[in-house]
Amino acid sequence: MIKLSSMIAALATFAVAVVPTAVSAYEVIAHRGVYHDTDTNQTIAENSFYAVVRAHDLGMRGVELDLRLDSSNDVLVAHDLVSNRATVADNDGGKMNSIDVALGLQAAPAALHLSAHNYAFWTNVDLKNYGRNAQLVHNTRVTGDVSHMQNLGSLIYNLKSFRAQVLNDPNFMIILDVQDPLILELAAGIIKQNNLGSHFYLKFFASKALYNTPQFKYNGADTCYTYAKANNLTGLNIIPQINDGELDIDEDDDAGILAFETRLTPAQYLQCWADAQAQHPDAARMPIVSASVPANKPGAKAAAGDTISWAHAHGRKTMTIVPNPDAGRLVNGTCQLFSFQSNNVTAARFNMAARQAKTEFAANSLIRPDYIVWDVMGDYLHGKYHTDFNTYTANLC
Repeated sequence: MIKLSSMIAALATFAVAVVPTAVSAYEVIAHRGVYHDTDTNQTIAENSFYAVVRAHDLGMRGVELDLRLDSSNDVLVAHDLVSNRATVADNDGGKMNSIDVALGLQAAPAALHLSAHNYAFWTNVDLKNYGRNAQLVHNTRVTGDVSHMQNLGSLIYNLKSFRAQVLNDPNFMIILDVQDPLILELAAGIIKQNNLGSHFYLKFFASKALYNTPQFKYNGADTCYTYAKANNLTGLNIIPQINDGELDIDEDDDAGILAFETRLTPAQYLQCWADAQAQHPDAARMPIVSASVPANKPGAKAAAGDTISWAHAHGRKTMTIVPNPDAGRLVNGTCQLFSFQSNNVTAARFNMAARQAKTEFAANSLIRPDYIVWDVMGDYLHGKYHTDFNTYTANLC
């Protein structure tokens, strides 16, 4: 359990009106919660209890959190497959900084995989906070305690125990981003055990998060219903994600998704879930469809557009993602931008071309997403947040 006295006291005095920095037709989903802040002394850890609470307090529509497995198949709330970047379990005494490694200022320690230890180990591991100029900060005065690695059950327990209004708010979604079939099955079971089916949403990639076995060979709606029953998904909210890597761009948008041992078009794949929901009252519910695009891949872009068009035509809300950098560092007077990598201790240079493609997709008048998953820059003490690139990056360095 985490210590929350200071956090609760701070929240009790939080009376400033929440004012998003821009008004638009879409609603903001905070990517990994709200953990960056214009005041580096307010920086907290990504994918943490506090990052979820802060997104709720700033009036966002929800959060998107990442899930990984440890050695005992506990579902950890974490983005990276290795622990070095985001936790003090970094093979360097808690001092490793992924930006310093990328810039050659630190040697890269050996990667420590989350799958190397069980939850009894990880629950005692502190999370790192990357503040302004990508410096590691330890804001115990903000949280009342450093944040620790949590599993999904622990996160739910703490929300129920200390901030139940987050779970009880019908206008706040907790979206779990899943890239593994066992994680999808286990996370669904945890949600059901806690009777939170109306509050959580499982967003998953077809090629990574579904078992592609003969047991689930494609046969129309029966396949999606059978899959849901076998993997704890019945009655839960799902968000099929047609992502950059989901599409076989060599085939343009013709049967570009490999799912259920079959090549399917986005429309065929989505119709499978929709028909299962229409035919079975206990089927998985699909209220939202998500799509994203890569840079310079016209076939994948067309398929993503077809995905959103299908959603519009079939009464589903739509979602996409627009990334912002994970960190920035002033180098010779210039703010250098970086992204963190899931399976590498070293940060990578931020891909502006990919962001531009995703921004243009979201801005297309034919797309009109209902929700955009953004990396958010908080201004917590003033009750505001920022997603626009210039304001966001100005507060990274």
